[in-house]
Amino acid sequence: MKCLLYTFLLLVLPLSSFADGFIPVITNYSSLDYDGGLQNWAIEQGKNGEIYIGNNMGVLCFDGYNWDLTRMPGNAIVRSLLVDGNRLYVGGYKNFGYFTRDSFGNLHFTSLWKRVKHYRSHHDEVWNIIKTSEGKIIFQTFASWFEYDGYKVKVHYDPTHLPLYFFKVFGKIYAQLIN
Repeated sequence: MKCLLYTFLLLVLPLSSFADGFIPVITNYSSLDYDGGLQNWAIEQGKNGEIYIGNNMGVLCFDGYNWDLTRMPGNAIVRSLLVDGNRLYVGGYKNFGYFTRDSFGNLHFTSLWKRVKHYRSHHDEVWNIIKTSEGKIIFQTFASWFEYDGYKVKVHYDPTHLPLYFFKVFGKIYAQLIN
């Protein structure tokens, strides 16, 4: 039965898209095309349609024709992204913040990690960034999470409730905790 189902899915469903006259355009890009690292970790689309990719070598931006690589301070890996208005929020190892474009279109980084006070790092690496319904930006690691309200960064750390992943569903945030 499984074999029959797989055969149906592999043969019949792709043919149904041709019946409508629609053939999707797929282009594969290698790291040689975009001149970046081999691993990509996150993807977001900006308001002008440009694609941002969190990469081992920084942030890749693709406008449909050209690739640009913007490196993070210390050449850090970019693990997470979130586009919000004119800001591109990024997260990586012991650093998170946002990029904005100047009048020439160049990306400039503002570190929010530097605003974190009285916190001992637990090798924090930001794997997830979400925006709350109140407009706050949450940077989530596997040890803690950081809440940015546009002015200050608030640290949330509880060794008995370590976050594994945050999910935003219908405006509410749910946390999957370790153990």
